[in-house]
Amino acid sequence: MKKKYLILPTLLGLISFSSCTINFNTSNSGNNEYSNTFKPTNEVVLLKELPNFSKPTQTELKEVGFTNFIDHFNYFSSSITEDYFNTYNGERGRNVSISPLSIYFAIAQAASCAANNTQTELFNSLEMSKDEVETYSSVLYRSCKEKYELDGQLVGMQDINNSLWFDQTVELKEEGLNRLVNSYFCEPYSADFLNHPVEVSKKFNQYLDDKTRGLIKPDFNFDNSTRLVIANTLYMKDIWNEFGYGLSKNYKATFANYDGSTKVDTLMVGKYEQGLPYEDETFTSFYAETTNGFKLRFIVPKDNFTVDEIFTKENIFKAHNASYVKEDVETNTIYLTRPIFPEFEVGCDQELIPLFKERGVHDFFYNSDFSNITDERLYCSNIKHISKLKVLEKGIEGAAVTVIVKATSSYPGDYTFVYKDYVVDKAFGFELSNPNDIPLFTGILSYI
Repeated sequence: MKKKYLILPTLLGLISFSSCTINFNTSNSGNNEYSNTFKPTNEVVLLKELPNFSKPTQTELKEVGFTNFIDHFNYFSSSITEDYFNTYNGERGRNVSISPLSIYFAIAQAASCAANNTQTELFNSLEMSKDEVETYSSVLYRSCKEKYELDGQLVGMQDINNSLWFDQTVELKEEGLNRLVNSYFCEPYSADFLNHPVEVSKKFNQYLDDKTRGLIKPDFNFDNSTRLVIANTLYMKDIWNEFGYGLSKNYKATFANYDGSTKVDTLMVGKYEQGLPYEDETFTSFYAETTNGFKLRFIVPKDNFTVDEIFTKENIFKAHNASYVKEDVETNTIYLTRPIFPEFEVGCDQELIPLFKERGVHDFFYNSDFSNITDERLYCSNIKHISKLKVLEKGIEGAAVTVIVKATSSYPGDYTFVYKDYVVDKAFGFELSNPNDIPLFTGILSYI
């Protein structure tokens, strides 16, 4: 009997701070978007339209159940990052980034498709319950989908998309399909993998290329044994300064690399942010913020500690939730800190099956029960994660794909303003979060 395959999460994550790929000149950028070049064909048919939705209200974002869920998601983000470096020791000492959010959405959808022990293992790997994932993922999704305009010009955005691609011979259960559509805003596509795998592969690659605005150029080649593909795409971009001016790059510093070598480099100087750096026993943390509120948090080891020692799930979680002291009321002092940091490029290209095996997922790969979506016997043959990140002078642009083959205040009175610099001059960890403070990307810069 011919084997049937469920090809599960391939993740392609990319953020680029690059004037080459983004037009940060707001006078020229316009509202043109790369997306909508993908169109279904005879081989690929959109089965259901997504329900109408809008960005979540502050009431939704502050609801106790959702805030608890976000705490759990933030811990998952920290945990999956640590586990990644522990599982792939060869990545230590390299410049690496992953996208916890994209990984989350792929696995969450797979978990909702699964049943019995397969489902239990997948939800356990997310460190969240089935009920909270299926209840609040839709709010999470909507909080990661927004456009930012200035004088009618598109200067930033965040966009997320989920999709399910299944061979037209696979009989899907309506209840399971509706759960994906309503809980994850997942677009279901019927595709003729069986008879036209080459054509479907081209359309799938075009879909990913389109949703990532051309930042990711995938090359998936499915064969006629492919039965089900789950995909998540994540895209974001923003500018550092309101009118698209780049950061000053004029601060000379000696950067200490991972291996103890040093390099004299010219660092970028960010704008002053209100607050003092957070200090822990082993690391310090501060952030650079974009025009529309994306935060790039730095996690920098103190003297006598290395980035490997301090870049743990506990410390990433601490940095994410850190309170930056903004003023001293007794002395009428306002603290302002400017981040000074290097340009950098990071990424990864890694199979993730070993990572999820370490997180307790086993049936998914050998004896998968996907009976919440179909009675066909399917298994995961591949989990791949690819991520890239570039940080340059103009702004941020990023995209991630997971495929499962799945602001100034006024102060009364007389205040003393204390200005400080936060210089990132040694190998460091980082987290990039969106305006709702949801982690999008995490990673380490070991060398410049």
